[in-house]
Amino acid sequence: MKDTRTLLQRLTWTWRKCLVFESYRLDTMSQARQILAENFIFYTEEWLNRDYHDRYFYSRSVDNTRYELYVDKKDFAVAMDLLETNGLSGI
Repeated sequence: MKDTRTLLQRLTWTWRKCLVFESYRLDTMSQARQILAENFIFYTEEWLNRDYHDRYFYSRSVDNTRYELYVDKKDFAVAMDLLETNGLSGI
């Protein structure tokens, strides 16, 4: 998806972004990305690895990565509505 934001929007992204979806599963994350992209809603994603809690117990830290999607504040309500109508309410 092409980034169509202006320079001002790119510079102010850190305080305008809102968490719209989070998941520990890649399949639901890909569904959420596809829904947002089909409706032309710009998003960014972050991965948070939580291995530092169980670094010595590898059997419990198999899939501790949390995936998060962020959208702009002005698109937040639309994005939440789209995800909830498709059965994905991740937050």
